[in-house]
Amino acid sequence: TDKEYQITADVPGVKPEDIKVEVSGETLIMSGKSEEEKEESGKTWHRIERRSGSFYREFELPKGADADRAEASAKNGILTVKLMKKPEAQSKTIEVRPQEEAGREKDKP
Repeated sequence: TDKEYQITADVPGVKPEDIKVEVSGETLIMSGKSEEEKEESGKTWHRIERRSGSFYREFELPKGADADRAEASAKNGILTVKLMKKPEAQSKTIEVRPQEEAGREKDKP
């Protein structure tokens, strides 16, 4: 957006408390791990399945990112990191006037 950079990542099965987001120098680091155990039993059988995984991603921060005002949230397996833009990096709208009006203002006292 005009006021922030946003990074999203799919992190299915990873709980928010198992995700780590940090800034080191000019680098944003996202990492995490998931562990799941599923147990089922029947009259003559017993099964346990274990699943685990991890992720690690590094991104170079844009020059206009304000790491001191970063926010991270996770919901339904999607991690969202928002980095506010420094004021000098935010886009500015410049009014476009017809050339004849721009020239007339120079002639005004």
